[in-house]
Amino acid sequence: MSEFKWRGVGISKSQISGPILQPRAVQPMPLAGKSMDLEEIAFSLLTGKQKHYCPDWDEMAIDETRPEFESCTCFKKVSP
Repeated sequence: MSEFKWRGVGISKSQISGPILQPRAVQPMPLAGKSMDLEEIAFSLLTGKQKHYCPDWDEMAIDETRPEFESCTCFKKVSP
């Protein structure tokens, strides 16, 4: 059986042909093929009912599940 040295340790061919070293199928990203920036990705991952690009946060994607929403004024009613 052929053997080679890896970091000073002899390894046989049967030790490196196991499932760990076999190539795995590469799963495509869910957004593959689309040109999306990080804010569009963040927006698509938000789960709240009031998700929006907030001008108070330099058009950052937020909703009521994010801590930034507490200081957002987009959905707060102003009393006259």
